[in-house]
Amino acid sequence: MASLRSIVTLPFLLWLLASCRKEATLPSTDAPFRLSADTLHFDTLFATTGSVTAGFVIANPSRQPLQIDEVSLAGGTSSPYRINTDGMPGPVTGPFRIEAGDSLYVFASIQMPSGPTATPFLVTDSIHIRAASHKQNVQLIAYGQNARFLRNTIITKDTRFNDSLPYVILGSLQVATPATLTLARGTRVYVHADAPILVAGSLVAEGEASRPVVFTGDRLDEGYRDLPGAWPGIYLRAGSSKNRLTHTLIQNAYNGLVAEQAAASGSYQLTLRQCTVDNAAAAGILAISSSIDAANSLIQNCEANIVLAKGGQHRFSHCTVASFAHRYLTHQSPVLFAADWDSTRNGITYHPLTAEFTNCIFWGSEGGVANETIVSRRGNTPFQVAFQHCLYRGADPAATRLENNIRNLDPRFDSVNTAKRVFDLRIQRKMSPAIDQGLPTGLPIDRNGKPRDAKPDIGCYEKQ
Repeated sequence: MASLRSIVTLPFLLWLLASCRKEATLPSTDAPFRLSADTLHFDTLFATTGSVTAGFVIANPSRQPLQIDEVSLAGGTSSPYRINTDGMPGPVTGPFRIEAGDSLYVFASIQMPSGPTATPFLVTDSIHIRAASHKQNVQLIAYGQNARFLRNTIITKDTRFNDSLPYVILGSLQVATPATLTLARGTRVYVHADAPILVAGSLVAEGEASRPVVFTGDRLDEGYRDLPGAWPGIYLRAGSSKNRLTHTLIQNAYNGLVAEQAAASGSYQLTLRQCTVDNAAAAGILAISSSIDAANSLIQNCEANIVLAKGGQHRFSHCTVASFAHRYLTHQSPVLFAADWDSTRNGITYHPLTAEFTNCIFWGSEGGVANETIVSRRGNTPFQVAFQHCLYRGADPAATRLENNIRNLDPRFDSVNTAKRVFDLRIQRKMSPAIDQGLPTGLPIDRNGKPRDAKPDIGCYEKQ
């Protein structure tokens, strides 16, 4: 506690020193103490879950000791909020003596109650601080959200999630063979840090441009909502098939999507259309001897955006794959790595690899990666990898067929600001080398549902 006090107190000591130079006497009796905040905000919390702790400081800027008679919750014992003042739990605490130039720390948290509606609701209270006849209040404001909570759930028959309430996954969510879990447009799934989504059957997401399906972590409070690795990710196990995601956002996972082993001959284990995989701590998409068909999709700001390991059969069309070093990720891995081999304790194994990349952007900057597309061939198994009308940063990938690609020309994304976490990867009109340089592929719309013309642009967006 002493170290915490010293850390928190430093800005106030500096402020107090400046304040003392201006005032030689006790401050006006209208303000015997000063507060570091007049309101504590708690970001959206799910009903029945607790919050992080927020706090403020009561400072005594005078040269004389000050007594705080009481620090209390206006809502008393019926309040969903809890307070702790200098180690004393509420709802009523005090009295406290604050020495000259010292301060007192008040912390608050909330156990969010259930609300009356499916839409976010407001929960308010206030903390009263009283010293003799002087009173000040700190407002407490939190937004709550009702949800369906699923803990260690195994789905054994065809099941449909809808958008009436969000789902919060605790422990794990498993889709057993031969069940299919279907998520209707607008469905939101918030996943706890210990809760992988394991699919042995099938996963189908029916999102739309205006109402996507969302998978993300369940920590929505400031300081956590943008953290990569907030939940384990979605794992398509060996034998899983007919997985199709449309207009789906997967963000802040450890691995966004993991596909293990190919589906039946002639089909893909995973199909992606107009999807986004964002901010994964490890791989955005990790395929292990699997088969993926992805189109009009955005894979951005993952430590390794796409990893195709142990061969497989893959097709990526009109995808934008890009990473930029920022506060949470250093971008030290290429945005695409594909290999026909695997290294184990028993040596290296080799696997057939077929991969076709058409009209895709592979880009990265602000990191330590020279080549953003790495293709590694070590075996003599069947190997066919092609890049057609792609734009990428770095050298031409080895052992591949290359056709009308653009190398090392900045795609000129609309807006990238790593400090403010702004990543708008649409391409700029007329300025981008990707404009009109794509190969017609029969994909009539882009990631946002906008029509493509006869000379399509490279990447997941068609410049309008």
